[in-house]
Amino acid sequence: MVTGARPGGFRTLVELTRPWFWPVSMVPVVMGMLFAYKAPGEPAADLQPGRYVAALIAAGPLLWSSVLAVNDAFDFETDRLNERRRHSPHVRGQLQRRQLLGFAALAGGAACLFAAWSGGLIFTAGMAGVLVLGWIYSAPPVRLKGRPVWDVGCNALALGVLGPMGGWALTRSVGEYPVSLAITGLFAGAALYLPTLAIDVDADRAAGIRTTAVRFGLTVVGVLGILSWTVAVLLTVHLTTRGQVLPRQLLPTQLTLSSLLWLAYVFLSRRPTIRRLAILSAALGVAFVFLWIPA
Repeated sequence: MVTGARPGGFRTLVELTRPWFWPVSMVPVVMGMLFAYKAPGEPAADLQPGRYVAALIAAGPLLWSSVLAVNDAFDFETDRLNERRRHSPHVRGQLQRRQLLGFAALAGGAACLFAAWSGGLIFTAGMAGVLVLGWIYSAPPVRLKGRPVWDVGCNALALGVLGPMGGWALTRSVGEYPVSLAITGLFAGAALYLPTLAIDVDADRAAGIRTTAVRFGLTVVGVLGILSWTVAVLLTVHLTTRGQVLPRQLLPTQLTLSSLLWLAYVFLSRRPTIRRLAILSAALGVAFVFLWIPA
């Protein structure tokens, strides 16, 4: 619990950690695990449920606890101008910057790495990398949030590359992780992040933060999102036709699911909200579970 929070501390904690964000980072880890089990080559290691649960807790609630606390600590002015965020705990005065950073370091960062350790050294290093990216995204002097293109790249790397790679490392050697899959993940991560810029563009512009959406406009962001998602979908299908990531016999199922996911992205990103993007991430996870079950 955050020291100094007013009565109703549990509700304050929930508002701070934003559970609706958790699937956004947990799904890529699950996808990496499933890719590792389906990939051609030596059979994957036996299932270890306890290890995977601890890893997902690290990649979900604990990771977001740290990343979002840092974000809130340095986003007071932006959030004060944002209709969606102006009633959040730090804007209401329930949490001060020192408390937020303390929570990010201890309850978020330290707990996250402790839980991640159950997944091994490589998985823990990956979580540490995401925590570092979360810091330089929000905190000055780097503050990639206010640097066009870099803001997208930072999130695409964390969600699309490090997340799936971490899931893969729970089962197989990270040295076996396909470079082509990392490239696919980079496009998918960019596609998932770009709509979030549209959600907050007015508040970011008013606060003087030059995000990619502020710099290039909503039309460009929307087009880039659809193009990135299309490239990610096509690359995944291509890799399956070659049997490099998923077995070829899964291609008919994948073609159907990929078409549905493409349509879902176009629909849900048209007027994006955080809830819609969380639904999209969850749908992506469900699709890959369907790919995993039949074999």
